[in-house]
Amino acid sequence: MRLGALLAVQLGLLLACGSCGDKAAPQPRRVAEAEIESIAPATFEGDDGVERCVHAAGRLPDEAERAVRTFCAETERLGLVGASLAIHVPGKKEVLVARGHRCEGRPERVDPKTRFPIGSITKTATALMALEALGPRLDERPGSEGPSWRQLLQHRGGVPNLPAIESPAENWRARLAPAQLDFPPGELWNYSNNGYVLVAMALAELEALDFAGRFAERFSPLGLGLTPGPNDVCEHQMLGELRSAVERPDLSQRPDAAAGGALASPSALLALAAEAQRHPELVADPVDTAEGDHYGLGVRVREEGGHRLYGHRGSTGGAWARLMWDERGRAAALTVNEDLQLDATVMAIRRDLFGLEAETRHPPAPALEDFVGHYAVPGWSLPLEVRIDASGPRLDIPELGVSGLELVALATGAHRITWPLSGLPVDLRFLRNAQGRWIRAPLFVGHAIEAPAEGDASP
Repeated sequence: MRLGALLAVQLGLLLACGSCGDKAAPQPRRVAEAEIESIAPATFEGDDGVERCVHAAGRLPDEAERAVRTFCAETERLGLVGASLAIHVPGKKEVLVARGHRCEGRPERVDPKTRFPIGSITKTATALMALEALGPRLDERPGSEGPSWRQLLQHRGGVPNLPAIESPAENWRARLAPAQLDFPPGELWNYSNNGYVLVAMALAELEALDFAGRFAERFSPLGLGLTPGPNDVCEHQMLGELRSAVERPDLSQRPDAAAGGALASPSALLALAAEAQRHPELVADPVDTAEGDHYGLGVRVREEGGHRLYGHRGSTGGAWARLMWDERGRAAALTVNEDLQLDATVMAIRRDLFGLEAETRHPPAPALEDFVGHYAVPGWSLPLEVRIDASGPRLDIPELGVSGLELVALATGAHRITWPLSGLPVDLRFLRNAQGRWIRAPLFVGHAIEAPAEGDASP
């Protein structure tokens, strides 16, 4: 298969299946925004399952009561396999709530110490390790050319997210060469797992920092780990990154570990948040993501109402996690052993624990008249075309015979297409800076060109 077609297929699947073999891709069971407000503690008054969940949490501080009740109600309504919540309010007892089963179809119950995969929250730990190893040298380049350490850690290095780095023998210096980048370092923000993998590989060679060994030394005392244990990953989760982790447990064969290979309980995530708060350099100079928030070193930063909310989220295809903290030292962590986002619980936490509005505000989606034209994806034979006809903006991918995909503006500031092969949604962001016009998607960055790319042969 040509690389252009491969990218298009992966774009359409949005990494939903990863390396899942003959298993079906997991379908996230999210609650529609209109339903979120209906998941309230009062809705479940008298429900034995919810009441037992709330009672098990013990005496609750005022700042945590609604969050715990909403967590118990939402998990009951969605019927998930297992989940847990931890909340820290300085000067008060830590709140720990766990419910459900460790694995689908197995009797073991989830408890406050149960570790679930945390996906990209691992990046917060990786950034801490890099900061401690490099100190004031963050603005130096690990290679003779290309992005700096800081740019890699802030997703501004231009490193493509595909093809994924799968071999520890990969030449990390070659991956940082300007010809291999999607855009000049510092010009755009584009989330890249590969950027963090390259940081770990460069630290190993230049700083003699063994990632797995240092991670265990630094974070095992907090309750975080890398190597999946026999009870950490369940059969119902064996999709995508988790399957890769279990099939290749030797961390020397898992260069992806630095980007999303950790496991933790929610109380361990609170400990990670406390460590991050002791290193303000992580959030000292965050950059705009064009998604309504900013990104520091392995930490997302959102400014609302004169306050800052910090944290990260992670998803592996078989698990979901969220970590949040603020400047007062309040913190909350959620872990779920399915690809399921607890939106109502997050809203309750934002309201009562952090005093923020329930809904996230995003910059509006731009009008697309200024983005009409052809776009090239560096390194891939996949020219795209944006056009506007009588029915509105459309996206064409001529190489695949795909034309007329409707571009629908979303409240998140992105535009969505529905991929014809799978029916899955794909969100695109249209950006403009001094270098020109860009399309950013989860798996690629494309830049505007005068005409479609010609003869861009696949390597």
